Amino acid sequence: MNQQEQEKFNQIISNGYKELITKRPNKPLEHFIYYLLTSLPEEIRNKDQITRDFFEQYQEIDLKDVKEI
Repeated sequence: MNQQEQEKFNQIISNGYKELITKRPNKPLEHFIYYLLTSLPEEIRNKDQITRDFFEQYQEIDLKDVKEI
């Protein structure tokens, strides 16, 4: 990973932690994974059926239960 990729990766992880601090999800780990997946382009996220199913299920069912702090 070059320096630019490393900085982008660190920023995404940092933003994911901030997301958990500012919101109150019922499923924190799933919400963190969902947040990380939102940083990926859709075509990459949809390459894997398990990832696509997780993303769609979380978006349709669990995301509505996330509360702002």
